[in-house]
Amino acid sequence: QIQETDDIDTQVNIFVNTFKECLDICAPIVTRELSRPANPWMNDAIKNKMKERDSLLQIARNDFNNFAKQNQYKNCKKEVKNLVRQTQHEHYKKRLSENKYNPKGTWQVVNEIVPRNSCDSTFDSQCQQTLADEFNAHFSSVGETTYNEVKINIDNADTSQVNQDKLNKRVRFKPKSITMYDLVNIVKNLKNSNSVGHDDISLKYLKDSSEVTFSYILVIINTSIQTGIFPTQWKEEIVKPLHKSGDTNEPSNFRPVSLLPILSKILEKAVAIQLV
Repeated sequence: QIQETDDIDTQVNIFVNTFKECLDICAPIVTRELSRPANPWMNDAIKNKMKERDSLLQIARNDFNNFAKQNQYKNCKKEVKNLVRQTQHEHYKKRLSENKYNPKGTWQVVNEIVPRNSCDSTFDSQCQQTLADEFNAHFSSVGETTYNEVKINIDNADTSQVNQDKLNKRVRFKPKSITMYDLVNIVKNLKNSNSVGHDDISLKYLKDSSEVTFSYILVIINTSIQTGIFPTQWKEEIVKPLHKSGDTNEPSNFRPVSLLPILSKILEKAVAIQLV
């Protein structure tokens, strides 16, 4: 179907939809429950005391009127809490002593003891939406602001008739279609990454399915080059803000990282190589 149309957006949609359908069959998403690794200060004494506590809890639940068992469970629960606190204290005290002359190791221990401030759980959904809108507006304006600055610089540049004649005499650049050899080399040299764009297609899956998919990708890339049209779907990106410094509620204190579909990077690389 891809080879039956010259519309680049249609070709991309067919490829992405078919590829994702195959992924759902060959590599379906599986949900697994992961167990948290044991704390480094956990020892056999604490584990045995916890088992005793849990056993007393079960007995207390089955007999609410047995106040002796209820009190026994509460006392055991306190013992577990105190034992954990004491063992944890000794663990960090030992680690700080071991890193006495190692500032990096010391700060690592300190950050474990006093974790960094996280987002306030009481932050209501309305405030979250307002803040998200502010971030979106800020990052959306970056491209337009940059464009206006570049346009001003171009308008202020020397546009004399002599320079204009020189520009007109230059050969126009037009990229050529690439071969399968070119495509394989481009994908091979792309940096391996687990990040994906909005189409959820990763580089790993493209490489694993190269024998089947590369012939279709080659058609799409060359259709875009020949028609001079960049696929609409590949212009959409996921923007993730990375905090630089300062107030975390201020959008300008974040650096936007754009996650584009991996297929768009292949097309960009194919044209960039020829341009360079």
